[in-house]
Amino acid sequence: MRRAAIYYLMQMHIAFVLILIGFLLGAGNTPDEWGFTYLPEYFKGSNPLPVFILFFLGFGMKAGIFPLHIWLPEAHPAAPSHVSVLMSGVMLKMGVYGIIRVLTFIDTQLLTIGIIIFVTGIVTSLWGIFMAAVQNDLKKLLAYSSMDNIGIILIAVGAAVIGLGTGNNTIFILGMGGALMHVVNHSMFKALLFMGAGSIYLSTHTRNINELGGLIKRMPLSTVLFIVGTVAICALPPMNGFISEFIIYSGFFSSISTGDSIIVSLFGISVLALVGGMTVFVFIKALGLSFLGEPRCCKSEKAKEVSGMMLNAQVVPVAMILLLAFFPEVFFNTISQVVCRSFSQNQILTPDFISSGFFKIPLISFITLITITLLYNLKSAVNKKRNAGVSDVWGCGFTNPSAKMQYTGESFSENLDLVNLKKTKNNRKRFVPKSQIFAKPMGICIDHKDNMDKAISSRWLRYTRKINKSQAFLQTGKINHYVLQALVFLFIILILTIIGII
Repeated sequence: MRRAAIYYLMQMHIAFVLILIGFLLGAGNTPDEWGFTYLPEYFKGSNPLPVFILFFLGFGMKAGIFPLHIWLPEAHPAAPSHVSVLMSGVMLKMGVYGIIRVLTFIDTQLLTIGIIIFVTGIVTSLWGIFMAAVQNDLKKLLAYSSMDNIGIILIAVGAAVIGLGTGNNTIFILGMGGALMHVVNHSMFKALLFMGAGSIYLSTHTRNINELGGLIKRMPLSTVLFIVGTVAICALPPMNGFISEFIIYSGFFSSISTGDSIIVSLFGISVLALVGGMTVFVFIKALGLSFLGEPRCCKSEKAKEVSGMMLNAQVVPVAMILLLAFFPEVFFNTISQVVCRSFSQNQILTPDFISSGFFKIPLISFITLITITLLYNLKSAVNKKRNAGVSDVWGCGFTNPSAKMQYTGESFSENLDLVNLKKTKNNRKRFVPKSQIFAKPMGICIDHKDNMDKAISSRWLRYTRKINKSQAFLQTGKINHYVLQALVFLFIILILTIIGII
């Protein structure tokens, strides 16, 4: 927990400094008047790229873009689940808001800026989903999944800026509108999933997928709520995640059909398709290994359903998920009009722009759900009247299946080692008692380390510790020494003011 706090404090302070420098540079000759209001005047008279890079790095670090995301997978497992809800649902989105807000003031070099955002989104999304796939800590898995969704948002924003720079209004409106729609959608279903992870931890006192299993029988209501969040984050109809990703896909396909930004659209479609498939893989692992099968240890065997208050709290994001899923036109048309006004575009997206097929999807999904429900009830009624015999099913040669035969988190994602994740394995091992999985105690590797941690954060953390150690002589523990240090500091400020330096 201390490590996570240090990482978070260091990177948020660095982000603050980058954003502050961006505002100060944007103020130009009026340093007493700086903020978003004065950025347009600066961008009109100078190259916007250097200042935008500062803002992009600063706000991007808060949003968790690659490779400035190290704090994200460290902070979520250390924080309580309700804090993780706020971090993923609100704080990450404020970083995205900052990036988009700065973009509204820029009207030159849009193609270059759009490519930077687009490529960053691709790398962020791919790294996030592949790292999520090999995690065995449920909250760390969700943290990397948040990074993946931030990447999807940046892909759409980057494509929209490219469309704005090349005059492609279709990909601009659908890209930016889809990105903002996904911001709202992700806030809802990721909040639900983190609440679900909190329910699991409260009931089992573990976040390790390898120690879970069989929770569907012990926590049925929590299972249903987690399934809703899983369907939404996998962008499957009829949930809200499908709506926002469909808008982004529509922008790319519409751009291809008109012959504009074909390469960008093909890259966007390919990455979204790959990430979408990997997301299904990741959450089959999270849902299946946690809730299905048999308990892998006594922690999950003793699990019980959480209190009604915790379940009621999860109903709120579920209601918003359904509202966004079945009435998307209300939200999307409002968002698209705000986007057009913010970017000074005359074209306002009307409900007829894509109503020819898109907004009929919620109606089709609703009819499909009703049909499935009616067929299920009909099947149940018919089966009640039948006298069905009961016999043992063929167990594939296993006469006594047990938890030892089930997939673990590591075995489920083992094939990903063939891609590029062998180097992420942590050498730290843990001994598992023989009563849990193996016939005798043995060491297994259960963690995957993010290489960016070693490449970026750990190195700077070591330098910071050396600097702090060299200045430790100032911490004498005596109040009179601290008062003397404050007086010396004030004296230095006075001298610098007198000679005109400050």
